[in-house]
Amino acid sequence: MTAADIHRTILAVWRIEQPRLITGLSRMLRDVPLAEDLTQEALVAALEHWPAMGVPEKPGAWLMATAKRRALDQLRRRRMLDTGGLLPIAMSGAQVRITDGKLGVVDGPFVESKELIGGYAIFELRDMAEAVAAAREFMQLHLEHMPGWEGTCEVRVLATPGVDGACEVGVHAHA
Repeated sequence: MTAADIHRTILAVWRIEQPRLITGLSRMLRDVPLAEDLTQEALVAALEHWPAMGVPEKPGAWLMATAKRRALDQLRRRRMLDTGGLLPIAMSGAQVRITDGKLGVVDGPFVESKELIGGYAIFELRDMAEAVAAAREFMQLHLEHMPGWEGTCEVRVLATPGVDGACEVGVHAHA
């Protein structure tokens, strides 16, 4: 097959598959403009790869798989931006609270809510038990030196490259 034949085949496949790709990705992403962009990226990938490797046996499936991989990458990037790298507290976490002058620890999962962040600190610790112990110590200082103060210290796992599940969509983290 010549380069011109491959190019014509790509365009023919594109005309047939484009509506299916956009529809399928739109359902998955709930974002039509993004689905259209990812569909275009799949076409560009086909134009780059198919002349060298040949037209796949199932070109529509190849285009959809390529677009879906790019969609998952997009979702991962969005999640990292939305959460600042924090894994949802519902996955793993704890809250160390001072209420009515008493220190307590509540383990997750929690219902997510929007709250004010008054400050934050990032520590690299061995496990969740060590993190909760550090948070208890921190809150104990507040209890001793700021009578009447009430508040919550939230302990969350930070997404870390190389840690199983830390940067995967839909994977539960392990403390």
